[in-house]
Amino acid sequence: MTKFHWKKPVKVASCDGREHVIPGPAEALQSLDRWLCREGWFYERARDSCHAALEKGQSTEDARRAFIAAALDMDIPFA
Repeated sequence: MTKFHWKKPVKVASCDGREHVIPGPAEALQSLDRWLCREGWFYERARDSCHAALEKGQSTEDARRAFIAAALDMDIPFA
C-alpha cells in the first residue's frame, strides 16, 4: 500500500499532554477518531479531505490544511 505523507508533519497534543506527530492523512484520520468532539464543519471537512487524499488521489496538502483547521476549531494545540 502506498504511504501518503505531508511535506511537513503536524504535531498535536493529546488529552494526556503527550505530543503526537501526524505525518499524513491516514494518521490524521486516526487522530480525528480519537478527538472527543467529533462533530462540526471543520471536523467533517478534515475527514472528507483525508479520505479524498487517500482514496481519490486528491491533494494531501489540502487535507493537511483541513486537519489544522479542525484542530484550531477544537482548540487542540498543534505545531
